[in-house]
Amino acid sequence: MATYADLSLDGVKHIFLYCDRDEKLNTLDVMYKVMTVGQCLIFVNTKKMTPVIFQYMQQIGRNSAILSGDLTKEERDQVVHQFEKGEFKVLITTNLISRGYDEKKVNLVINYDVPLKIGERIVDPHT
Repeated sequence: MATYADLSLDGVKHIFLYCDRDEKLNTLDVMYKVMTVGQCLIFVNTKKMTPVIFQYMQQIGRNSAILSGDLTKEERDQVVHQFEKGEFKVLITTNLISRGYDEKKVNLVINYDVPLKIGERIVDPHT
């Protein structure tokens, strides 16, 4: 069962939504049904998770793309350019653009996985 906490920081609304691993993909669909979403960034911890979420988003009719280290720099630049032009609304990515990315049309950022590294410290989400 999903639970959430409503948090606030300097006028930015943050929502922590905890759900079982089995519910995570379905929760993305529910979020889109109850929220108005312009563009969305979905962060995952591993490259191998990006195609899983991509396929699910395609199944539920959400135009999306993947940005990961498996792409060349030119391919990554092209994906970012297409996202900024609005050619797709969902960008599923590892932490490649987690610092300094400022796209004005993005109004939803999802940390699909709990980040494993904060600064230089590795975090174990199971402790």
